[in-house]
Amino acid sequence: MSLKHGLLALLNHKPSSGWELDKMFHDSLDFFWQAQTSQVYRELNAMEKQGWLSSELVYQTNKPNKKLYTITETGKQELQSWLLSFDDAVEEMFHVRNPLLLHLFFAAGISPEKTKEMLESFRARCRESLRSLETAVENIRKYRGELENTDHADYWRMVMLFGKHRYKASEKWATESLSFLEKKISKEE
Repeated sequence: MSLKHGLLALLNHKPSSGWELDKMFHDSLDFFWQAQTSQVYRELNAMEKQGWLSSELVYQTNKPNKKLYTITETGKQELQSWLLSFDDAVEEMFHVRNPLLLHLFFAAGISPEKTKEMLESFRARCRESLRSLETAVENIRKYRGELENTDHADYWRMVMLFGKHRYKASEKWATESLSFLEKKISKEE
């Protein structure tokens, strides 16, 4: 996925300001695709130049004016083309580059205690991520009420389910690895 396609998909639901898009992005997609606020605005400007979206300045009283973005027909065509070209996305899922596993593979070069520290840190992060997914599930419920087509929320739920299984499996792996490592440390003592 590219950031621009994620933003197009969000705009396909309703016209939004850059601030609203950034918030929706962080509320719903952040666990599997991170983007900085500056990246969101940079992509919005680039997509407007490509004709994928249009914008209008909305004047507000008691608040700063805002730029409201709307997906264009060209943007909808690009989004549809991207959605239908999922073969690359499937293939990309199997191109694994995992820095933690690379560290672990060569961890015989450091003390088992340091390796244990690394695994405990990873396991804690998995647990933290599981808790943050609960917030994402609440956000899906919130946004579901704003959607014309609530089917979208069903697909969002599937993505959250993937995250839940991924973090649970990773936590289980870390726990099993820590158990193995603790036995190894006990034998060495």
